[in-house]
Amino acid sequence: MAYEINKTIIIISLFFIFLFSSLTVKALSPIEEYKKLIEQRNEEIKQLEEKAKQYKNVIGKSQKDSLTLKNQLEIIDKTIKNLNIQNQITVKKIDKVKTEINQLSSEIDEKQSHIKKNKEILVRLAQKINQIDDQQTLTLFMKSDTLSDFYDNSKNVLKINILLLEQVKILKDLRDGLNLDKTKKEDKKESLEDLKTELNYRKKINNSQKETKKIILTQTKNQEKKYKLLLTEVEKIHNQVQEELETLEEKLRLAIDQKSLPPVKHGFFDWPIKSFVTSQYGNRIHPIGHYLKFHNGIDLRASISDPIRAPYNGKVIMKGDSDQFCRGGAYGKWLVIDHENNLATMYAHLSAIKVTNNQVVKKGEIIAFSGNTGYSSGPHLHFTVFDRRTVDLRQSQVCGILPYGGSINPMDYL
Repeated sequence: MAYEINKTIIIISLFFIFLFSSLTVKALSPIEEYKKLIEQRNEEIKQLEEKAKQYKNVIGKSQKDSLTLKNQLEIIDKTIKNLNIQNQITVKKIDKVKTEINQLSSEIDEKQSHIKKNKEILVRLAQKINQIDDQQTLTLFMKSDTLSDFYDNSKNVLKINILLLEQVKILKDLRDGLNLDKTKKEDKKESLEDLKTELNYRKKINNSQKETKKIILTQTKNQEKKYKLLLTEVEKIHNQVQEELETLEEKLRLAIDQKSLPPVKHGFFDWPIKSFVTSQYGNRIHPIGHYLKFHNGIDLRASISDPIRAPYNGKVIMKGDSDQFCRGGAYGKWLVIDHENNLATMYAHLSAIKVTNNQVVKKGEIIAFSGNTGYSSGPHLHFTVFDRRTVDLRQSQVCGILPYGGSINPMDYL
């Protein structure tokens, strides 16, 4: 009897060793190939990002210099080149994510195959346990010549039970790993869709930059003197818009009902873009006009075409483009979202807007792309938080419909 049980344990153990070794040899090959491809894409992305970084530094330095027609046209040309590099980076990232999805698919297939084989082993072990029930244990005792024989036979039964428990744990770990891989795969699919969206909109933004250059050349006829006159006119319009904005929003801030707003809590809103603040909320010296003005939001550093994400669930109230009425004079492309908790958020100086009026958006969803439209000293995101009940979308005197409201320091909720 002891010989038969020992034989069973040896056969099962050898089967385990064969199963695991064969699976390892088969699984390593395609997965290792995917890993090499991913490493290769990472290196290519890194090289392109270094190139893009150089363009960003040159663009940033140019914008700090005196604003001339020649300088402005050079900035646009460099921006277009940078956008082309960003597109190359995105294409590489798309290829990388596709490879990662393929790798996860292989790992999922491997785990599913492994789970199937482990289930078969469990069935066999369970059948063996059933053959050695309490009645057979009594028979085993009666057939044993000595207590020592019975003890040895009992230990063999215990070993089979231990193998069964170990196999159950292995199966659980495999299922946990399988579920984790499936979740990762879904996340990668979402990431892939976001990258495709970025690529699509960046191409549109690139075309928009080319159109902006044409408009400037048409308005100035490539003459520096006419460009200076254009800047003077833009400054005049902006001052008019700013005065109108400050006068109305000062009154709207008095209408804020702080008690009925969500309690101040850092992290209540996600950051709309992963960056850092370049200009705080409240009174400040304006970076272009160099005068003291109230700033109804915060500015976040960004490059043209960086994706902007909804910081909280909500619904789009309205979007607009003041450049259609007063190029360079106000918010440029802007967007306002109602978060249905008495808070609303505004995004300005955008290069493109993905969402539409009345669209419901989810936290983390791409809603727009940062830019340099409107009255702006350089690419960035202007982010404002309003008491939703004070938001007023009204016709300005010179710049079409603009959003006004009682603003709150965004840092209270970020």
